[in-house]
Amino acid sequence: MNKLIILSIPLLLLMFKMSAYSQEAQNIEVKFVVNGKVKKIKNNSKILFIQNGDTIESKICCSKIDLPNIDSNSVINVLFLFGKNELFFAAISTKKLLLNQKVIWELGYYRKFGDKEKEEFYQVNDFSQIKELYYWKFKPQEHGDGTITLVTVPKN
Repeated sequence: MNKLIILSIPLLLLMFKMSAYSQEAQNIEVKFVVNGKVKKIKNNSKILFIQNGDTIESKICCSKIDLPNIDSNSVINVLFLFGKNELFFAAISTKKLLLNQKVIWELGYYRKFGDKEKEEFYQVNDFSQIKELYYWKFKPQEHGDGTITLVTVPKN
C-alpha cells in the first residue's frame, strides 16, 4: 500500500504540471500593427472563432487572449475586431492555433507599401494591384520558425 502511495504522488505532480502547462499555452499574447507600427489594443477588441456553425467570442484583455476550446482536427474561420478594423482569416488549420509552446500572434495590415514591406511580403508579385494587405504571424517563443498567413485585398 505504501509503495502505491509513493508512486502515485509523483504521477499526480506530473499530471498537475502538464495541466498547468497546457492552460498556460492557451494564453496568447496579441500584437496589432498598422503600416509597420505597433498600436495599443483597445479594450473593446475581440476575436470571433467560427467553427462547425458555432461562434465563440474571446475578448482581448491586456494584449492577451485565452484561447477557447476548439476542435483540434479541423479548420476554423477567425475574425479579429480591433475597433473599426476587421481582419478575417478563412479556413485556418486549428493545428496552427494549438501549439504546445508560448506563441505571440502579430496581426496587422498595410495600406501603403514601401520597399521594406515589399521585402517582408515577398510572396506578393504586384503591389500596384493591391488596395490592402493584412496578415497573421504566428511567432513561437521556444522553438520553430513560425508561419504567416497573408490576405490581399485587390483594387477595384
